[in-house]
Amino acid sequence: MINISSDILKADHFGIKDLRSNASSKIFEKIFVVTVKGKPLSINLPYSDILNLIDIIDEMSDPETL
Repeated sequence: MINISSDILKADHFGIKDLRSNASSKIFEKIFVVTVKGKPLSINLPYSDILNLIDIIDEMSDPETL
């Protein structure tokens, strides 16, 4: 089972200014939180994690699988 929620809680945080000036393609391969003035703005999730979440949501929304 995927534990994305705990990964998000443990994720690195980057200020939007730092992200703009220091972003590389490698950073986007992991989970991280983008902040503005220390407050979370968005979360980066790798593509494979998004696909897994979509599969879970699809399964949970299907009455036959419940």
